Amino acid sequence: MNRATYACARCFKQKRKCDSRSPACSRCLAAGVECVGLDRATATPVPRSLAQYLEQRIESLESEVESMTAHGSGDQHPRPPQTSFEQDIHHFVADLASNSNDANSSAPDLFSSLVAKSLSTPSPIPDVLVGPTHQLEATPRDSSRVTTIELMSIPSHVAEVLVKVYVDKILPQYPYFYVEQIWVHFKTVYDNVQSIALAHSSHFIIALIMAVSTMTSKAAEFEKPMAFSDALYHGAMKHYEALQPNTLETLQATILVCQFATFRPATANIWRARDIAMRMAIALGLHRKPNPRWHSMKPETEILRAQVFWVIYAMDRSFGVPPMRPLGITDDQIDVEFPEHNENDLPNEDTYSSRRKIQWLNHVRLRQLQSEVYDINFGTAEIPFGSYQIWMSDMDSRLQSWKQEATIMPETGPDWFDFVMSTVQFYLHQPCPRNPTPKDIDRVVCFEAASTSLHGYYGLMQTGFLKFDWHSSNQCFPNSMFILDNAAFFVNALSLGRVVSLLDKYAECFTLLSKRWPATAVLCTKFEERRSLFQSSLFSSSLVGDLSQTLGMTTQNQADIMEAIHAYAGPEFPAFDDTTYWGVDEYPQFMDLDWSTVGLYDDMVL
Repeated sequence: MNRATYACARCFKQKRKCDSRSPACSRCLAAGVECVGLDRATATPVPRSLAQYLEQRIESLESEVESMTAHGSGDQHPRPPQTSFEQDIHHFVADLASNSNDANSSAPDLFSSLVAKSLSTPSPIPDVLVGPTHQLEATPRDSSRVTTIELMSIPSHVAEVLVKVYVDKILPQYPYFYVEQIWVHFKTVYDNVQSIALAHSSHFIIALIMAVSTMTSKAAEFEKPMAFSDALYHGAMKHYEALQPNTLETLQATILVCQFATFRPATANIWRARDIAMRMAIALGLHRKPNPRWHSMKPETEILRAQVFWVIYAMDRSFGVPPMRPLGITDDQIDVEFPEHNENDLPNEDTYSSRRKIQWLNHVRLRQLQSEVYDINFGTAEIPFGSYQIWMSDMDSRLQSWKQEATIMPETGPDWFDFVMSTVQFYLHQPCPRNPTPKDIDRVVCFEAASTSLHGYYGLMQTGFLKFDWHSSNQCFPNSMFILDNAAFFVNALSLGRVVSLLDKYAECFTLLSKRWPATAVLCTKFEERRSLFQSSLFSSSLVGDLSQTLGMTTQNQADIMEAIHAYAGPEFPAFDDTTYWGVDEYPQFMDLDWSTVGLYDDMVL
């Protein structure tokens, strides 16, 4: 029986034991040399990833096969452009769709079925947010109780509108498909009815695209779009089981699951989708720059592979950093070229499309900055230059430069560009293993960053085009805990009014979020428990006396507060003197006091 893995070329020639680690074995890594495999029959070097080698070999052999997709004169869908580069893309997509449909005719194996089921479990709330005692194990749903929708039950004109929304509005933010590729899948589903049994990938991809587009609805009753989107997802997962593992198209399909899970974490497991997608990308060698010694890769293939990798890279960082989870791959293991913008890439590209491509590159650059901050503050990465404070100052400058560049073209950037930099700024200045006791100015920066990101995510949940339920919870909850942990400092450094107002906004955010994602109700409960302790501290001793000492209030300030208190709680409250004790148990109505309505805090700012 053949072994599943083989020694690399260097270890084989030296007759030494190889641990076959990816992307390089320990011996080659220690020697600082390139780790390659060896074709035992021809004694020629091959990529370490067998899947990558086979994919490249098949692609090379099929490059001379003429495209099987013909477009009739009455085609109502977009025709392939006539530039030579885009014609190459069209041929590549047609070959890819044809090959995947032929391959998908086989029955799903047990492993693929288990993977599909694991992706359909709800995303758990990370232990780092609520602790293991609050965590509920995500279990697969009873398939008999799951509502599904088959694509053929949806009129083609309705489906086409949803697909067009995705192509026009969402794909530019995550360009891991060619536009032509999506429309080929659409035609496979709705024009080639006899091929339905073979077109598992087409059915899956179009159904997931429609599910994601549905979540952009701004309907007041968001439960209906959610139910429709979930039904599309569950119907699509029947086809996921039949996809061939470790192919570029299956990776694209899995990234679609990642994308769907960010909007519907109650339906799809974001952790498992991310892990599967990143492992698949590494197995395909997408993180490595193609070596011309091994193959001659078509330009459109190389460009798509790079774009697919950088999309999953950005997702890996945005998913892994907020809950402090290990990243799928470290930056030092990546040598694939960053897809810099080139005006000559697409000769017919208009200015608007060009700007949207630049904004996507800006998004990836921000995730690279986020990755550097995470690796240094919470990992073991070395400071690239100078001292820690010099690096922090330099990173602040880079973040500000990023924001300035990204907001130059607001009409082409996603609506979350306005505040996403603040999330990285928070990680830079918050307490961390590298800097457990940040300076006061750092804590103030964290307060402002937390406030900006909170208002941004809350605005998205109400009126945004894309509503990132998973990101909203995983960003806002730890930020709110930081604010509560440092509430006394912020009351002194800023004002009581700003602190209370921000906490009130967090309460609104978690209430709305728990309606969209019921599992986050535990976050709402934990936040209210902590906020009640903060409120209790305001009344644990003589209220106005403490505020007078803390905020340096005058006698007139004290009189204003007493007037506001009596207006809220009634005149039965005792008159103020230095010995008065107002306990919360004695006057529970204080726990419900909306301090933002008192209107005195402008006078309390130090």
